[in-house]
Amino acid sequence: MKQLLLLITIFLFTLSSTIFASENALDKGAVRIGGSISFQRFTGDAYSDVTIFNFTPSASYAVNNGFFIGINTQIEKYRSNTNWSIGPIVEFYFPTQNSLDDLTKTVVPYMRFFATKGKSNSADFKYLGLNLGFLKMLNQHIGLDFGISYSYDKIEGKQYYSFYGSPLTERSGHRLMVGLGIESFLF
Repeated sequence: MKQLLLLITIFLFTLSSTIFASENALDKGAVRIGGSISFQRFTGDAYSDVTIFNFTPSASYAVNNGFFIGINTQIEKYRSNTNWSIGPIVEFYFPTQNSLDDLTKTVVPYMRFFATKGKSNSADFKYLGLNLGFLKMLNQHIGLDFGISYSYDKIEGKQYYSFYGSPLTERSGHRLMVGLGIESFLF
């Protein structure tokens, strides 16, 4: 917990010292704060083919033009379990040279890598995934994103009951997600 608090403190300090240092949403020094709602399909022995909805807030900082590093969180509630996880996210945006003048005139493809670790009422989780999508800026600071994600999930440690009640101890599964999000860029 102390390490998490230290990581968040360092991120906020970096954010406060560099905000307003860039000229557009994808320039070095920009900060992205956003979240997405996704429709998820779970398969594998850990999940027994389940479908849920999910909210995933995140924040990142542009260490270079179009290259962001940040924090990704995830909160899910289904049946009697509440899952939460937190971890790093690395993002790459691919604007065309013409779109850098006015990002509102184009759609910008992106790629995100994430790894999160979390807990639920009855298990420990690890997620590793890839998100591919498009960002459509509505104005200079607000954008909508549409993405498709895949993640490999591992449940370990405590005894976990699958969605159908069968006891499991260590299992893995796969997620395929389709999501829509809103992003705010500070620069």
